[in-house]
Amino acid sequence: MAKTLILEDWCWQVFVDTDAKTMEAQWLQQARLEGEGFKTYLLKWAELVEKYQPHAFLVDSRLGHVVMTPDTQAWHDQTIVKRYILAGVQKIAFILPADIFQATSIEQAFEEDVASSTLDTRYFEDIEAAREWLVKNYW
Repeated sequence: MAKTLILEDWCWQVFVDTDAKTMEAQWLQQARLEGEGFKTYLLKWAELVEKYQPHAFLVDSRLGHVVMTPDTQAWHDQTIVKRYILAGVQKIAFILPADIFQATSIEQAFEEDVASSTLDTRYFEDIEAAREWLVKNYW
């Protein structure tokens, strides 16, 4: 993939590959967001997804992430996932963190009704395997 860095701050880097129609978010080690702070980043991510309209995206959560509460998971499904779908996202790959609670909360967020019925979401340990899966059989 020919990734281009489009956003970077203290807790993440965001890349886009316009040829492959993919995006990638890499949470940085210090990313320890909670509640409204995390929602702010999810809203920003949704804006970027709407702007670039990728068919697929990858979220690398190995270094940093949060435990999403059940309320945040439900809000994500009802508010954010719908924006992904309207923007044309079909596939999402996650590189899960080693922390079992963080990993489980990510998986549970995509088991909610809207996400589970519409998006092809997979979880990987190997980032290259995730990237290959994102572009396979779609474009």
